[in-house]
Amino acid sequence: MDKSNEFDSIKEVNKLMDQYGIEDAAFFDLEKWKSMSPEQIRELESYFQYLVKKSKKLEEKENK
Repeated sequence: MDKSNEFDSIKEVNKLMDQYGIEDAAFFDLEKWKSMSPEQIRELESYFQYLVKKSKKLEEKENK
């Protein structure tokens, strides 16, 4: 893959933060993560599982 066309995940995350008005990067605030309820953690785990499955499916498509 040509370096100029390489996907830059950090750049994309920064664009999303700008798009949704996330200014203080609270996503990385450990105190906020610590305050999550067990239900919120289960929801987060479910979402992570979804993302991993989706990523694997896309990877399989690209490798065919």
